[in-house]
Amino acid sequence: MRKIITPVLITALMFLFAACGKTEGTQTSGAADNTAAATQGEATAEIPNPWTENKDLKEANEKTGMNYVLPDEYKSDKTVYRSSDQGIVEIKTTAADISVTFRARKGDSIEDISGIYDANAKKHDIKNHDITVTIQEGADGSVKLAMWNDGNANFSVVFDNEVPESDAVEIISSIIEANTLAY
Repeated sequence: MRKIITPVLITALMFLFAACGKTEGTQTSGAADNTAAATQGEATAEIPNPWTENKDLKEANEKTGMNYVLPDEYKSDKTVYRSSDQGIVEIKTTAADISVTFRARKGDSIEDISGIYDANAKKHDIKNHDITVTIQEGADGSVKLAMWNDGNANFSVVFDNEVPESDAVEIISSIIEANTLAY
């Protein structure tokens, strides 16, 4: 009896393993079919890049309808100007060894356009030229970002490396003077 059961069990196991192998083979060929279909021109879903590189601030302003002014002390040959399809002007530059990103978009109510959304960040408000500026603090009380609205546009300043509040206030003040008080 044992001599009969052993070959029957071995045969049954062979069929079982063969069936499992065939299922995996079917899945693999399905994946191969999907890859082949994708390479034959089917569209894949990708998020389009909302940013467009601009040659200068004038071009970025024209594309967004803004009239953003960057104080001369923040302009350099390495300054990058971009505009977005959401009407945001973005300027990446280095000023006094501080790497910073400035953003602005038309709007009459405060909106965070910084691109840094940290619900747990410690924040406080300061007044600068009678405008309320929200400061987001870093780990040691330094400043990571600032944002405000002057009644016509939203502004944000993001520091690549956190800076002392006194340095941040100086930069914020120059942006407010160039963009709000000038009009």
